[in-house]
Amino acid sequence: ANAIGARSERMDGYVDGNGLIAFGEPPHPREAIPVEFTTIDGECERLGVSPSVVKIDIEGFEDRALAGAERLLAGHPPILLLEIHLDLLDARGVRARDLVAGLERHGFTFHTTAGGRLTARGVYNSAAAVIRCMARPAEEVSGLQI
Repeated sequence: ANAIGARSERMDGYVDGNGLIAFGEPPHPREAIPVEFTTIDGECERLGVSPSVVKIDIEGFEDRALAGAERLLAGHPPILLLEIHLDLLDARGVRARDLVAGLERHGFTFHTTAGGRLTARGVYNSAAAVIRCMARPAEEVSGLQI
C-alpha cells in the first residue's frame, strides 16, 4: 500500500475495528500491511508538477500530509480541498488549531465548500467531528483567479 505522509518511510499498518488504517503493532501479526509513505512534495517533484488544486481526505492524518508539502505551500500554493477530522486529530493528540495556524502562516484563508468565508477559529473550533472546507492561497502568491 502507498500513502502520503510527513516524510518518505515504510511503516506497518493494519485495519482497525472502525475500518480505518492504524499504525503500530497490529492485534495479530498476520494483519500487518506494509505501507510505503511518500510526501506531496516528493510526488510533485517525481511527476514534475505544481498542482493548482490538492484534495486531502485522509481520515485524521491531515497534519502529516501538510507537513510533507512545505515546498509546495511555500512556493506555488494550490487551493486545498480539506476534510479535517477534528475528532481523529484530537485522538492522536494533534491540535487542529496548530494545523490551521500553519496554513494561515502560508497566507491561506478558509472558505466553505460553497465559497463563503470561514474564520480560522470557525474551522478548528467547529462543533462537528469533521469539517469540509477550502483553504485558498493569497492571490498574489498563487496567481490563481479566485
